Amino acid sequence: MQIRAGVLAVCLLAGILQACPAAAGRPLETDDADTLPPGNLELEASADYAREAGENVWIARGAVNIGLLRRLEGKLELPVVVSDPDGSSSQAGFGDVVAGLKFSVVDEAPAVPAVTGAVTVRLPTGDPDRRLGEDAADVTVLGIVGKRIEPFVLHANVGYRFVTANRRLDVCIVAASVEYQQSTRLSLVGEALGFLPADGDQDASGRFRAGVVYSMRDNVRLDAAVGRGFTRDSPRALVTVGVTIGF
Repeated sequence: MQIRAGVLAVCLLAGILQACPAAAGRPLETDDADTLPPGNLELEASADYAREAGENVWIARGAVNIGLLRRLEGKLELPVVVSDPDGSSSQAGFGDVVAGLKFSVVDEAPAVPAVTGAVTVRLPTGDPDRRLGEDAADVTVLGIVGKRIEPFVLHANVGYRFVTANRRLDVCIVAASVEYQQSTRLSLVGEALGFLPADGDQDASGRFRAGVVYSMRDNVRLDAAVGRGFTRDSPRALVTVGVTIGF
């Protein structure tokens, strides 16, 4: 159960990672309140590593974010997973596909934060017998609030994840991130996340992450971050690097 929970936790990182013009998004898990304009496209490529209790997990992923309509953004992501448990053979293959929609409810104003809703579905396309995915779909619903207070950009998420394979594993999600815009090209980012079980018999988990985002051009961003869990059931180490290209 610990191994499966670890693979699920790492695979689900993709479910809430997005890259948009203002903070949050890659390389953080905290989602941002922005949506792409209609017809705009972002391509993401990234590599992640997680050290779970008794297991190393590597993920290479490609993702597409696209502005579908005014205020409405869609996303699709496909990961390739390598699971390497201690004392057992490694497994590699396609993981669970992630798809989602994000809808802007309130635009940011001087005295008003931006408010956005998001729904993400993890589809069971990976092989659970090889520790590359899960048996059934998960659905994550998020409420997102964002506010720019120069030179900082702040985001907060509150949501709920429905684990259809075992509803006892449902969790409430709380997250907060901050971006410090050190220059027009370089930003420092950090976040804290908590996953609070709906079932009181399950254990809570959480993690911190800190990283950098560097804009090579207006439409090309490089990012990197490291993180660590702060509860017994959280990943012991997290590392991610990636690039986002806008069109």
